[in-house]
This record gives sequence, structure tokens and C-alpha cells, in this order.
Amino acid sequence: MDISVLLNFLQDNPDTLIPSPWKQIFDVETGLVYYKHSENGFLIYDFRPLVNIRRGIFLDNSLNSASIDCADTRQMITNFQNSYGLSKVYLFRITCCADITIHCIVDQPVFKCMLCHCIVGKLP
Repeated sequence: MDISVLLNFLQDNPDTLIPSPWKQIFDVETGLVYYKHSENGFLIYDFRPLVNIRRGIFLDNSLNSASIDCADTRQMITNFQNSYGLSKVYLFRITCCADITIHCIVDQPVFKCMLCHCIVGKLP
């Protein structure tokens, strides 16, 4: 599904367009940024606080990012900054909420689930 290609691209190439078969989508209604695989419809939501939406144009995604952050997780996080000042990307598959499975990109290895508020992730 080329997920690793997408994650490496987001980390290393913030000034260029998302590679095919992925498409970056900004949902105006919900304010969410997500990536859709054009061949199979697989979705990955982006909850990083700053998201490059087009060649150096950044979206302030702090509201969505704040929904997954809490004081408990901040004590467990070691941030990595690249040359653009953007955080490292982590992909998580969240299955803590009933029958819902959510794939999301976050900027920290431990975070709070946006639906049930439980702690998700691993210690660095």
C-alpha cells in the first residue's frame, strides 16, 4: 500500500506534491487533513500541528492536534525537529474505540485518542 513511502515523503520532502497513488485532501467541513490512496480508498488522517498542504503553504492544524494532546503524554515525548522545524511523523492504527479503526499521522509517539481519550502509543 506504499504507506512507508508516504510517511518518508512527508518527513523528507515538505516542498513537493504528495506522490501518486496518494492524494492529500482537506475537508473544509471538519477541518481535517487526510491522505487517500487513489487505488484502494485507504485513509490516513493527519493530526500534526502544522501540515504542509501545498509547496510551502502550511495549515495551522493546532485545534486537531490539541485534541490528541494532554499533559500526561507531553512528559513521555522526545521531539525531533527537521530543518523545516516540522516534527517527525508517526503512523498509528487506533482500535481502542468500539468497532472503529482509525489510521492517523501524529507528531509524537504517545498521544490521546480523539474519540475515547485513552492514551495511545508507545514510550520513546
